[in-house]
Amino acid sequence: MNPKGKDSRNNNGKRWGNRFIDKRNWKIYNEELVVRGEFLLPIDMFDNWYEELDKMNEGKKGRPYEFPESFIKIQAVWHQQWVDYRGLEGIASSLERLCLIPYHDDYTTIWHRVHGMRPEIKLLTYEVEAGSDGTGFKTGNAGEYRTYVYGNLRRKYVKVIITEDVRTKKLLAVDVKIGEVSEPKVAAKHIELLKEKGIKLKKFYGDGAYDTNEIFNVIGDAESAIKIRKNATTYRCRGSMRRRQEVS
Repeated sequence: MNPKGKDSRNNNGKRWGNRFIDKRNWKIYNEELVVRGEFLLPIDMFDNWYEELDKMNEGKKGRPYEFPESFIKIQAVWHQQWVDYRGLEGIASSLERLCLIPYHDDYTTIWHRVHGMRPEIKLLTYEVEAGSDGTGFKTGNAGEYRTYVYGNLRRKYVKVIITEDVRTKKLLAVDVKIGEVSEPKVAAKHIELLKEKGIKLKKFYGDGAYDTNEIFNVIGDAESAIKIRKNATTYRCRGSMRRRQEVS
């Protein structure tokens, strides 16, 4: 549809392309938008204000916490929605006037608590098909002049290795390294992390760089979609019966 609400047609009066058919379930979509709004202000979390503080301050040395972690987390969410720290103090003050919270935090407290938070990736709680890959870039490039004056210096690289659910495209783990790094070793650490969280690895995807004994040992009984190297032989598979089977 064009801005005037008419079908787009050519000079001969024929319509261009296929007519768009909206197959969205608007009822479900509307409910999702409502839930999104409830997420930004979960009123029920204020019911356990003092109980959460008691748990946080149990055995704590020094000055006790005055504001529960759940409240600080929701303030961090509001901050990500482009509300500055003084604006967060104003929101907290309004919640106090509405008697939703017993007292509000100030700008300084909000800044220190939000900056002190350590974000974490909540991993999925079911079996996943995971894939790992890495990419990198140089930390500096001074051009040919530096090479002419100082010789061919070896530059450091910043490398990022991620592991994700290949079906849902959700991030499972990420590592950032400087200098030489082994992608398979980092991927193996990510797989171990999944196991620690009780997540079953159904299948693992990787390119030829992940064709190593370590990777095949850590994936265990999971299916593999790893590209076997052209020069791979069973002789070099000592230490991994699983890789020997894959090469064969």
